[in-house]
Amino acid sequence: MDKATVFALNEYMLKIGAAIQCSSRVSDFMRQYEKLYGDEIGDIFITNYIKDDKIHFENLWFFSEKRWWEMRDFLTEDKITLVNLKNRVQSWTVEKEDYDFIDFDSDYYNKTAASASSTFSLSVILTNEQTLRFTAAGKNCDFLYEILKEYIIKNEMPD
Repeated sequence: MDKATVFALNEYMLKIGAAIQCSSRVSDFMRQYEKLYGDEIGDIFITNYIKDDKIHFENLWFFSEKRWWEMRDFLTEDKITLVNLKNRVQSWTVEKEDYDFIDFDSDYYNKTAASASSTFSLSVILTNEQTLRFTAAGKNCDFLYEILKEYIIKNEMPD
């Protein structure tokens, strides 16, 4: 991993409150990805939700132009699922509370749309009828919005 990748990863995990409990597991999975494919990971996303006033981290996602990796329950499990995506998004659904991405600030380091009470869930149906589900709470909603724009919409089936 180069320094810029490590910096961006650390910034993301700090913003969503995941730095301490998640960083070594994320780094381990990143090394596995790089060993298998040798190409760059474009983006990382960690699903999270709030329960009993506490943030819980669930699944880790890696995104590149060619493929997505999902690591379910990544803090305790070593299970990797590959999703090969090119133009395979059939449909998607967004559900959100206290989050308005119309006013979203596109500056990566100064995102402003999400508040501590924001929630955002995204369900994606692929052409093989596989359903992918992403959840975000708090500041992580802004990052899920970026995933929607950069990886979901760009991989919709052509008309």
